[in-house]
Amino acid sequence: TDDEAPELVDNDAADETGNRVSSDAPAVVNITSTSAVVIWKTDKPSSSTVYYRPLGSSENPFKVGLASLVSDHTIPLLGLREATEYEYSVESTDNEGRRVRSKRYQFTTSLPEVSDIGAENVGARNAEFVYLTD
Repeated sequence: TDDEAPELVDNDAADETGNRVSSDAPAVVNITSTSAVVIWKTDKPSSSTVYYRPLGSSENPFKVGLASLVSDHTIPLLGLREATEYEYSVESTDNEGRRVRSKRYQFTTSLPEVSDIGAENVGARNAEFVYLTD
């Protein structure tokens, strides 16, 4: 039996711009205005937990995760606020209860995509603008 806790290992993935990310740190990919995906790797199968909250917040962090034991961890974060900076850390626990937790990292959600912009009820001094967001 291995007596050591799991370790974070190289996380070889692409970020939202297509650049390769290779680090023992977790990475955040597929960032939108309301969601993001946190990915990381461990050297042995372990659970996947992400703690996150808006940067500078004094509230307890949100916690989301999966109990299944894996080495490639993928946790989606949903219901985020647009154009908001978040801090997060990841935690993994192996089948013998040994735990590893990352330091805190940050990411920022994007602004929503705006499309189909139009004007209605156009008058001499006013107009109503309508648009769609993602």
